[in-house]
Amino acid sequence: MKKYNIDFSQLAQLSGPVNAYWFNTEHVLLGCNSTLLDMVQKHFNLARLAKKDIIGHKLHDILDKNSLHLADISIQENEEVFRSELPKQFTNILSMPSMYKIKMLTFKAPFYDQNDKLAGVFGISHYLSEVSLASIQDLKFSSRETECLTYLLTGKTMREISEILGISRKTVGTYVERLKAKLNCSTRSQLISRAIELGLQQGDL
Repeated sequence: MKKYNIDFSQLAQLSGPVNAYWFNTEHVLLGCNSTLLDMVQKHFNLARLAKKDIIGHKLHDILDKNSLHLADISIQENEEVFRSELPKQFTNILSMPSMYKIKMLTFKAPFYDQNDKLAGVFGISHYLSEVSLASIQDLKFSSRETECLTYLLTGKTMREISEILGISRKTVGTYVERLKAKLNCSTRSQLISRAIELGLQQGDL
């Protein structure tokens, strides 16, 4: 089994849309890069938080009660890596209540101490997309537009949507045209791609 030789000083220097971090086997954060600190400050309204305030703590001790589910996700991923002692890849859509929705691709792998004993897990999370939930609300989708977009995202055709909603296909087309205008798209495929890019789900609409 490959034992990862990690230079944590280099990991901490990673910049750009990438979070880098490492935990011990008790899920205590041992280190991170500045991007992770910036994310915590931005998304959890903790502008005065310094790296020293999160290093040496568990995420459950840092996040507010509305965001503890994010700590739970991280721990579940860590435990998967600990059980298998193999690298794992995860894709997550993380919601900060009433603020942002972030889609991230995460790679996590175990690391070991000098005696080859499992010492923790390191992770690198790449931002795929980010959307402000407030900006979605500003789009002011009507109830019918919301229904049409929801069904489009589940793969329904215009004909199927018209049958489900009990309205004409032409009327469905009118709602879809309004959606394209609001999301600045020219085709239905662009509309679907844009909605997916924004991380839109039924619960957000």
